[in-house]
Amino acid sequence: MMITELIDQDDYRDWLIQAGIPLPTEIDSPAECSAAALRWLETQDDGIRAEFKAAVTAFNTKRSIMLPVVQAALCLLENA
Repeated sequence: MMITELIDQDDYRDWLIQAGIPLPTEIDSPAECSAAALRWLETQDDGIRAEFKAAVTAFNTKRSIMLPVVQAALCLLENA
C-alpha cells in the first residue's frame, strides 16, 4: 500500500514563506495565512504579483494531496 503525505497547514505556511510572504508567527491557520498574503501582495509591484501568481498555479497542481482546509485557503489566492 502506498502512503501519501498530505499537505497540511504547516506545509502551506512553509510554502508561503518560501514564496516570499512575510508571515508573523502568530498567524498559522491556512485562511489567516492567505489573508496575510493578500494584504502583503497589495503593497507589491506587478512583477512580484505575477511571480506569486505563477507560484500559486504551480502549487495548485498538488491540490489532490492537500487537506480540504488548505485547498480552501489556496482558493483565496487564485485570483490574487
